[in-house]
Amino acid sequence: MRKVVHITTVHSPFDARVFHKEAKTLVQAGYDVTLIAQHDKNEVVDGVKIIPLPKSRNRLQRMLGLTSKAFHLAFRQRADIYHFHDPELIPIGMLLTLVTKAKVIYDVHEDYVQHMLFKEWFPSSLRRIASWFMWQIEKISARSFAAIITPTDAITERFQKLRARKVRTLHNFPLLEFGSANSHETVLTLQFDLIHTGTLSSPRLSFMFSVARELKQMGYNFKWCILGASPEMIKWAESEMKKEGPDISENFVFIEKVPHTVVCRYLLQSKIGVNHHLAEPRFLAAIPVKVFEYMACGLPVISSDLPLLRKLLGGKNCAILVRPGDVGAFANSVKYLLDNPVVAGEMGTKGMELIKEKYNWEKEEENLLSLYQELLEEEK
Repeated sequence: MRKVVHITTVHSPFDARVFHKEAKTLVQAGYDVTLIAQHDKNEVVDGVKIIPLPKSRNRLQRMLGLTSKAFHLAFRQRADIYHFHDPELIPIGMLLTLVTKAKVIYDVHEDYVQHMLFKEWFPSSLRRIASWFMWQIEKISARSFAAIITPTDAITERFQKLRARKVRTLHNFPLLEFGSANSHETVLTLQFDLIHTGTLSSPRLSFMFSVARELKQMGYNFKWCILGASPEMIKWAESEMKKEGPDISENFVFIEKVPHTVVCRYLLQSKIGVNHHLAEPRFLAAIPVKVFEYMACGLPVISSDLPLLRKLLGGKNCAILVRPGDVGAFANSVKYLLDNPVVAGEMGTKGMELIKEKYNWEKEEENLLSLYQELLEEEK
């Protein structure tokens, strides 16, 4: 049995992409799979052996302390394939390439070069330098790895230009079971008119507040669930909602991060899934997974009109794509769907059909397994 080790210092051990999709797919295909991640104990879950890294108190401790520990734990496993998920692990990925005979895969979850320009926790005066530095690291390391996996064709093309040995697109589409996960535990009454899932920045949340104020001025009384916000963001939002215009604090429900298997429970209690990304270069190559999770649960979608989303969903009648930053257009789209529940229901049904037919992980996992097979056959 071939041994695979997944490594992450950033993501939780039960991250949707890392654990529920990639690691479990490999277990089901007969691989011996180990996951090294921040956790509180050694355990085996769904066939995946989890080796814990200590919880870090801050980013600096994580970057400086956990990466070294992750390398030593990974090296001891004597794996056939190492598969790492964070840019801060590029040095140990290169080191594993040098000191082992294993194949090493770099799983690129987003366009880090662009994202460095907008990291709120990073000093604004240093962001361009950090972005350039990230670009140099990826350029230097790209050819070191046996393969690179990306979530979009646009990022794949960038690494191909860097002459990486193998690059594969592995879309982060939902599992087919996602739409019915925990449905037997779900309260079937609709509690939320709108829902947004996942982390978000203060500018994106501020935009949603503007949309909410517009709706309130139109006379709508609604509940908007923000699922997955950090405690810091919730604290900021509580004061922000009472500024500039009508108080919208009674219209929002904030819920901190929940296990991925529970997210569906909240979606099934909602009417409309919302996604807003700003018109920034980092999002032009993005395919937000939340949009497809909304569709999997039968929700009509209102989203920023991103190029890759339009390519996948344009003309499919399951989503309303709106110019990023257009408060009035977003508010009018919400108004339209709330006023036309039959149309909203038809859009939700078409979205579910698209997930079942095309945009699901079960279609994508074939790419993952074929890549692994190719890498192992290179040894012969």
